Amino acid sequence: MKKLLIIVVFLLASVSLFAVQYELPMLDMTVPSGLTANQMYVNFGHKMLQPLNKYPTDNFFAVVKNGASFNLNLRYMIWNGFEIKTGYNTIADEKNIGLSLVAKAPSQGLSVQADVLYYNYDDRLIRNQMASNFLYLLSAQSVPLIWDRFSVAVNAGYDGYFSEFVMGLGVSAMVVDNVTLVGEYYPLANDIMEKGKIACYDFGIRYSTYGHQFMLKFGNSTQMEPRELMLGTTTNDMYVGISMMRFVDFNSGE
Repeated sequence: MKKLLIIVVFLLASVSLFAVQYELPMLDMTVPSGLTANQMYVNFGHKMLQPLNKYPTDNFFAVVKNGASFNLNLRYMIWNGFEIKTGYNTIADEKNIGLSLVAKAPSQGLSVQADVLYYNYDDRLIRNQMASNFLYLLSAQSVPLIWDRFSVAVNAGYDGYFSEFVMGLGVSAMVVDNVTLVGEYYPLANDIMEKGKIACYDFGIRYSTYGHQFMLKFGNSTQMEPRELMLGTTTNDMYVGISMMRFVDFNSGE
C-alpha cells in the first residue's frame, strides 16, 4: 500500500501545468477537473439502501420503500487550474468544502489534481461525537488510450480524522459512442482491515451527452463519496445507485 502511494506521489509531482480541458467522470472516484474558467458541474446521486442480494420476494417495491442515501456536489472553476467545491451527503449529515489545484500534462498522457477538503459530519456510531476532518487527496487520470476508448484513474490520499492513507483505482472503457463501462476498487491498508473492514468496489455504466453525464452503478457500499469508500465497508451486500452530472458554462449562458 505505501509503495503504491509513493509511486503515485512521484508521478503526480513529475508533471507540469498545462491548460487543456478534458474530463472522463468515474462513478464515485475523484478525477482531475476538465472545467475551464467560469464553468461548473452540479452532481447529485442516490444509492438505494435495500441490498439487492437480500431482496424480499413478497415486496416488489422494497428498493423504493426502504429509502436511499443522497448526495449533492458542486464544483466551480474560478480560473484555469483553481477550482472550489462543496457538497452534502445524507449519510451522517456530512458537509464538505474544498479547493483543487489542477494540472494537465497531455504530452505525458496524464491529468492530475491535488485537493484539500474539510468535512463536518456525525460520527456518533463510531466515536460518539460530531467530527471535523481534513482529507488530502491526489488524483490522476490517463488520457484516452487504445483507440481513444480506455482510461485509468488513481486516487491517493490521507484522512486526517482516522489518520489513514487511502486509495482508489479505476478503469473505464467506451463500448460505443457515449456509452462507457466503468469499474472502481478501493484497496485498504492492513490496519483498516484488522478493524473488520473490507474493500469497497463499484461497477456500472455511464452515458454522456454534451451537458450531462448519467450513471447507473452497483457496489458493496451505500456510500457515494470517495473518502468513505476508501475507508472500507463492513458487509459484502450489493446496492444499486444512480447519479447525474450537469455541466454549466457561464461563458456561453448555457
